[in-house]
Amino acid sequence: AVTFTDTSPGGPTTWAWDFGDGATSTVQNPSHTYTTPDTYTVALTVTKGTETSTKTQTDLITVTVPPPVQTFTPVADSYIRSDSVSGNYGGLGTLRVRTSPEYRSLIRFDVTGITSATNTKLRMFVTDASPSAGNIYLIDNTWTETGVNYTNAPALPGTPIATGATNTLG
Repeated sequence: AVTFTDTSPGGPTTWAWDFGDGATSTVQNPSHTYTTPDTYTVALTVTKGTETSTKTQTDLITVTVPPPVQTFTPVADSYIRSDSVSGNYGGLGTLRVRTSPEYRSLIRFDVTGITSATNTKLRMFVTDASPSAGNIYLIDNTWTETGVNYTNAPALPGTPIATGATNTLG
């Protein structure tokens, strides 16, 4: 919704808003939701006694079609352990993250066909409490789910691309 604010001088007593899409309002500071993509001209007519004044803002509101939401599921996932350097944990159905001994989860997505993204979310659900949701790194994608282990896993770059947020369930 778009909130409009009357800033007319002189203390008008009535308001007539025309939102440009056929909808109107007589509220001083209305909110209006545009439902059709287009560019809209908005007009406000105010009255005080016998005086009337109208202000029109051409092409004030532009409504665009929101980009489609796409959901990607992993095409490969595994975790590796510093205390089991040759162990492979792909195909177990769970991922693990731990500091000591170090457990690192690896997840790969196939996101072909995307030309640009305005917002990206990685949603992970945990089964136990933790003060940290971990860091997210972009790594080489040459590992395989059933072949990766601590010894041959891609190296982590120095800086994470994101830090996981924590949620408290109540």
